[in-house]
Amino acid sequence: MGLEAFPPASSGLDRPRTRRVTRYRIIPTIMPSSLTIGINAVYLNPTRQGGAETYVRQLLNELLKMAPSELGPLRFVLFVARDSEFLEHTQLTNNSRFELVVNAVDARRKYRRIWWEQQRFPRLLRKYSLDLMHFPYGTMSKSYRGRSLVTVHDTLRFCVPEQMPFSQRFYRGWNERALRRNHVHVVSVSQADAALVHQHQQVPRERISVIYHGVLPDFFEVPRPAEFEPLNKPRLLWIGRPYPRKNVEVLIRAVHQLQAGFDIRPHLKLVGVEQIDLRRLQQVIRQTAASDLVELIPPVSHAELPRLLRDADFFVYPSLYESFGLPVLEALAAGVPTICADIPPFQELYREGVAFSPANSPNAWAKEIKTLCEEPERRRDLVEQGRKIAREFNWSRCAEEHVALYRRLTES
Repeated sequence: MGLEAFPPASSGLDRPRTRRVTRYRIIPTIMPSSLTIGINAVYLNPTRQGGAETYVRQLLNELLKMAPSELGPLRFVLFVARDSEFLEHTQLTNNSRFELVVNAVDARRKYRRIWWEQQRFPRLLRKYSLDLMHFPYGTMSKSYRGRSLVTVHDTLRFCVPEQMPFSQRFYRGWNERALRRNHVHVVSVSQADAALVHQHQQVPRERISVIYHGVLPDFFEVPRPAEFEPLNKPRLLWIGRPYPRKNVEVLIRAVHQLQAGFDIRPHLKLVGVEQIDLRRLQQVIRQTAASDLVELIPPVSHAELPRLLRDADFFVYPSLYESFGLPVLEALAAGVPTICADIPPFQELYREGVAFSPANSPNAWAKEIKTLCEEPERRRDLVEQGRKIAREFNWSRCAEEHVALYRRLTES
């Protein structure tokens, strides 16, 4: 791809103590040899299921599973909102490695939460003797001057700025200038996105590490047909939030072409459509006379995704921009033949495990789907290669690489 590889994050006390939950609390006295890592999970909205939310949930879950020998000298302070899903987490009970600090913030009230993170949170952080503060959601508390790690989930404002509201572009631009500070290290989720962070944010390469996401074991347990036959009524599936950059209009036009030009009658499920998206998508469906071919489904819980993937013949993902594309990885793990837009992150991550098609060509998508319908052996190959590639990604490895990075940044 012509990208210079960024260094991936490299791949060690006792029984946890009783958790006490307060609004603000100073961490107890810590052994001199220990290293204290703060993690901001205040933003984690229990009702949201996006890729960034999945990343933080799974990272915390995997850290909580780790034995003291795996964590080494690390201890953690988890900052959460008052409605956090981690308040009753069983692995936080009697856990001496993790302190939970509950704050009077409602994660669902986005703008109040942002104000709190920028105005109140830095003062709270200064009360803790943190060796490193991890901001895992792309933005940090800008006035905090301690050693920091920021996970950047996208470079959207550089790639498709017209699709980001001005207020978000302004806030992100103001906040992300802090990434250039010498005491700030960046985690990117793909080599392709790391290159964009380096190019547009002027972050030196040595202060960027690439750590890939993972996939839950549940997806590998999705049953798939033993035999592959030619298809005339393929069931197509797309999952996500249909922002304009997700380019789902291409799929609506492609299924119309499949029926009109190739005598194939597909059924396309678009899962994750909220009320605000309906008018735009329904207009495209009417314009393309595809009302009998497309089903719009509201957002579902992450636990329901394996069932949806089980019933699909193809997973289709025509995004104009992605940094990672977690739904694609989950589809590959579930053994669903997958077609993706030919964008750099997908070429880097999923390689021969997917079929590629030009992002903006409904005709090319229709032809690729038709070809795969007629070639069951090629679909079988995609399933085998896709599952093989998906096994390269897991959340435990993701957490291990974070632990190694925490130690490298604090022990140096």
